[in-house]
Amino acid sequence: MELSRLIARTFGLHWLTNIQYRMYEGEPVLMDVNTRPADGLHRLCRCGLNAPWAAMRLALDVDPGNLTPDFLGANYAVVAGARTLRPVARPQQRTDSPAGAVSL
Repeated sequence: MELSRLIARTFGLHWLTNIQYRMYEGEPVLMDVNTRPADGLHRLCRCGLNAPWAAMRLALDVDPGNLTPDFLGANYAVVAGARTLRPVARPQQRTDSPAGAVSL
């Protein structure tokens, strides 16, 4: 968390920012810094942290309260490789001209 704070301060990021790490040989490695909320932001509510509300309070110069989750939420599966999907029928291209079609 402290490394994320340092990155945010260094680059002047004051709002909801997405800073991502990946563990490599037991150490966090910086992957990405986005100046937008993470697409999984809604998952934080599963562990008791309302980040959008905390950001609003910070924007209003109000103490956001405790930003440490009270508990860990449900686990999510991450698929790190290709997976076979079931085939899906695709619509076929029309070969006839529909009524009223203009020919170019």
